[in-house]
Amino acid sequence: ILTRDDVAAHISTYLDNPFLPKEAIKEIERYKETDLNLWRIYGLGQRGLSEATVFKNWKYAEKNFNDYEGRIIYGADWGYNDPTVLIRIKYHRSGIYAEQLLYKTDLTSDLIIREYNKLKDKGLIDSNSIIYADDARPEIIQSIRNAGFNIHPVKKDKGSVLKGIDFLKKHRLFLDKNSLELVREIRGYKWKVDKDMKTLDEPVDINNHTVDSLRY
Repeated sequence: ILTRDDVAAHISTYLDNPFLPKEAIKEIERYKETDLNLWRIYGLGQRGLSEATVFKNWKYAEKNFNDYEGRIIYGADWGYNDPTVLIRIKYHRSGIYAEQLLYKTDLTSDLIIREYNKLKDKGLIDSNSIIYADDARPEIIQSIRNAGFNIHPVKKDKGSVLKGIDFLKKHRLFLDKNSLELVREIRGYKWKVDKDMKTLDEPVDINNHTVDSLRY
């Protein structure tokens, strides 16, 4: 549409937004060091180059959660300035249905438990639900277990990230259309690219909170 006479282009960036939280500014400015293509898009407001996207095997789910067959499992990732995440999936050998139940910052252990109990009241999780969680915060896991949830730490060995990605790429992924952060992070999850634009066997370690939960 930029070639049309009745269209004008205006470029604005995060610097034009006086209400942007400091955490969001910090996250965007990290792109200068971690991903020049995302810095070009989110930092400078320019068009991005072709991206080495990790997941091309996903689509929006056309059915509701209860209409899919499979085993129900949960994945959790911890943060404070970064978001704390809880993903619910139905795993079937022919595909994985995924939806986000929690994606919030500034959550202490007590607040996380409160959020879990809200989900329990809605029937979205119960005391028998198996939750696999990032093992980096054992104190949070213990607090949630003490609150009556069936949560287990994930043992992350060398190469576990690539193993998890490989597993997910072997399945069709059906994403809940209302899980906005999950869809955004899946769409933006990329392999690192070196200065010669060669794709590396290592994903960019940023904006991957829902993806990590899904791998767990």
